[in-house]
Amino acid sequence: MLVLHAHPSSSLALKLRKILALKGCTYGLTENGDPFDKDEAGIYIQWGRRFFSGAQLATLALEAACPEPTLFPNGNNGMPLALGFWSAHAIRASEENPETLLAHAQLLARQLADGRPYLQGTRPGLADVEGWFFLTSCPAIKRPDAHLASWHRRVHALGLGTAQTMTLTDCAAIPEEKAAQTLKLGPLASDERFDHPVLGTGNLAYPLL
Repeated sequence: MLVLHAHPSSSLALKLRKILALKGCTYGLTENGDPFDKDEAGIYIQWGRRFFSGAQLATLALEAACPEPTLFPNGNNGMPLALGFWSAHAIRASEENPETLLAHAQLLARQLADGRPYLQGTRPGLADVEGWFFLTSCPAIKRPDAHLASWHRRVHALGLGTAQTMTLTDCAAIPEEKAAQTLKLGPLASDERFDHPVLGTGNLAYPLL
């Protein structure tokens, strides 16, 4: 079973829940704080006895655990992963120049200008989640473009999936998954073994970038 561990103040939980909804996964959810007290985003995906820290590693773990429907419907997995970085950069840059938010939104609108329903074609994927999360995080952005507005409504309508509230004690009983243990994440991540007072033993994958 997949479990999302999210700090109550982490906005990134919204992004991962949208990905889980796109995947059609029923998942566990804990919102009791950061179980590892790390200085990351306070967000993890638990797959078996391996925990994936931060949104990027969690996304890669979700794609491996539930390969269909894919997050990369046209086969391009570089642009969607980069879109998250570009969105975060636009938000940071907006502190000095608010127009960067509108400029980034207009780039999304250009991708939709040919009338396609989603950013990478006829099926939703990670690019749509990243773009939706950007616009949702910046509600002050004006969206006069009709294609952009209708696309945002379509992605929003996917919902946040079906979550089952769990405790850390519940999560401690989840058995090991061989596919999770063997998932390769280098050079993006490193692993460390942990012995948690409630979760027991396992591996924590944390980002190097």
